[in-house]
Amino acid sequence: MATQWKPVLTVGLAVTLLGGCAADVAGPDGVRQPGVLLISGWTGTVPVNFDNGDNLDWNRARYSGDFTAPDVLVAPDTVVVGRPFAVTTQTVGSNGCWRSAGQTVATLARIVVLRPYDSHSGSEVCTEALSFLPHSSTLVLDEPGEWTLRVTGRRLRIGDQVWDEPISAERPIFVR
Repeated sequence: MATQWKPVLTVGLAVTLLGGCAADVAGPDGVRQPGVLLISGWTGTVPVNFDNGDNLDWNRARYSGDFTAPDVLVAPDTVVVGRPFAVTTQTVGSNGCWRSAGQTVATLARIVVLRPYDSHSGSEVCTEALSFLPHSSTLVLDEPGEWTLRVTGRRLRIGDQVWDEPISAERPIFVR
């Protein structure tokens, strides 16, 4: 009889633990944080589709233990002047409690700076698996020529010491 309850108790415990991640999204003190573009020193489960970001130009050196989303910055290579197009950035959530919390866009000269934000649910119990958090924006570029798309965020180091630092990655886009 006791063995009949074991699967039910196991499922119930799993739902309770994972349910903690479904709480309202709120960062520390209710503030969202710049998204994590690279995570270093991760020893938990890594998704099979992780990447190392070789298709982008990074402003800081990357290390062999750095993981990033498979599509950190997705946009067409060429767009038409004055026509809207989609840009998606992906950040890395270090556990099941992180959620995408918007993205800002700023333009300076011919550089478009995308800054994705993420927030923590506030739960103390979370799954320990990396996930990729999408952030989307629609852009319209009004001058022909070569532009730069730049995504800015953080590199998070996990291990004996936990720290983060600003990091950015970029690639060109052509407007005709």
